[in-house]
Amino acid sequence: LIQSNDLKVDESSLTGESDLIRKSFDHDPVLLSGTHAMEGSGRFLITAVGLNSHPSKLSVVNGLPPCENKKEAEPVVILEDESKGKSVLQAKLSSSIVAAATVLILIIRYCITHYAVNHESFKTSDLAYFVNFIIIGVTVLVIAVPEGLPLAITLALTYSVKKMMKDNNLVRHLDACETMGNATAICSDKTGTLTTNRMTCVQSYINGSFYKTQSPSYELLDGNTRERLVECVCINSGYSSQVYTFNSSRKSMMTVIRLPNDVFRVYSKGASEIILTRCSYIFGDAGTIQNFNFGRVAELTKNVIEPMASDGLRTIGLAYKDMVPKGTKTEANQVEYNHEIDWDDEEVVRNGMTLIAIMGIQDPVRPEVPAAIEKCQRAGITVRMVTGDNINTARSIATACGILKPGSDFLALEGKDFNARIRDENGKVSQEKLDSIWPRLRVLARAHPCDKYVLVKGIIDSKGIAGTDVAKEASDIILTDDNFTSIVKAVMWGRNVYDSISKFLQFQLTVNVVAVTIAFVGACAISDSPLKVWHLTSE
Repeated sequence: LIQSNDLKVDESSLTGESDLIRKSFDHDPVLLSGTHAMEGSGRFLITAVGLNSHPSKLSVVNGLPPCENKKEAEPVVILEDESKGKSVLQAKLSSSIVAAATVLILIIRYCITHYAVNHESFKTSDLAYFVNFIIIGVTVLVIAVPEGLPLAITLALTYSVKKMMKDNNLVRHLDACETMGNATAICSDKTGTLTTNRMTCVQSYINGSFYKTQSPSYELLDGNTRERLVECVCINSGYSSQVYTFNSSRKSMMTVIRLPNDVFRVYSKGASEIILTRCSYIFGDAGTIQNFNFGRVAELTKNVIEPMASDGLRTIGLAYKDMVPKGTKTEANQVEYNHEIDWDDEEVVRNGMTLIAIMGIQDPVRPEVPAAIEKCQRAGITVRMVTGDNINTARSIATACGILKPGSDFLALEGKDFNARIRDENGKVSQEKLDSIWPRLRVLARAHPCDKYVLVKGIIDSKGIAGTDVAKEASDIILTDDNFTSIVKAVMWGRNVYDSISKFLQFQLTVNVVAVTIAFVGACAISDSPLKVWHLTSE
């Protein structure tokens, strides 16, 4: 971005966040391909297109194998796939192995008998035998697959797709029905899919007190704490000088507002363990400002954060920081700056904060999810949770859903621990190590997109509607209600395709198998088929 006038951009197609992002020459000047300018105007210089654009890089993570080495890209050669546009079953129907084997056996047996054993020379009349062998092979090919089977498969797939749409499954590729019918493992996100995605604050830690069963009284909090707490929660709706948006690397967001006398106040909220590491002070009893060291971090983690997470709560930390001009510092937790603040130096902006509170937010499990997961397990399908949440929160929700069971030896790992266990000394994924981990892995917490790719090893066929547009482009089925039970329905209708075809084959293959067997055995035994063309085609 080289020039802008109050430019705001919608990046929800990439991040899933609906909030507009302010862009300016000196603050967040990068515009991403596929985003939309919603307010203001501006001029920009294009620096990357095509495969080098941000959406393409995300597409690689979602749907294509990552590059192991960063060599110069070679020219891409597009090859036509003969089976493109066909489902798995339809592609199998085009197999001509039996017919080819029949023709080959007939020709080989004839040649050995007449030319090798009887020492006869080749005659023009022998061509009639070879033509007859080919006719028999083509006939076997015709009757090997019942004439109604391709139509039966198409009807079964179409029927299942229609039923899946009513069950909130939007099928983008027809062969996804068969894929779901063969599914043996489902990797699901937590928020919104296994849970209701309706957040309610049920526990809190404020002014040195842990409110576990009841909310703190607003009147009992000191004025300083009340003011900071209310502003920290509500500041997103007001004017801000600077915004550091939430992303998977920050695990938090920061908003900067300008106060009188050139004072800048930074409010931050995000994952509690991340916020704690950035704080140097804390609001203690009666709102007094106290030093916050590593010992206090460990104490709060053990006595507050872990109990909240064990109850299945998402823990959010709230903190702030006042940045004042040099020589005007009046409080211990204020930070002085010279002349101007370098907002691009995020380390300076986010460190030295004062912890206001820790909130425990409840996201209840969908009532229908435990029964759906149990149904999957009875059907031989392993359900795994892959989430970006805290490991204790993820473990608690997984236990409530039935993914983890008491007394089992299943694993619940964080992304960094998962990578440490599956990678060799060179940082590459070891298939042997991965094979020793994934059968027992049930929960992967604090997971990044690349962790999900390594675990799933391919395109995830089912994505929630809350996912980004890039994720949907890589998916075969989209859940329009973002509900785990819809995945169970997709598996059910996928298996229905095979059940329907099996019922059809019970009636069709009785005669066909007998006819093909007689023709094939006859070709091997007497160099001719006991059943002629008119016999076979009349079946």
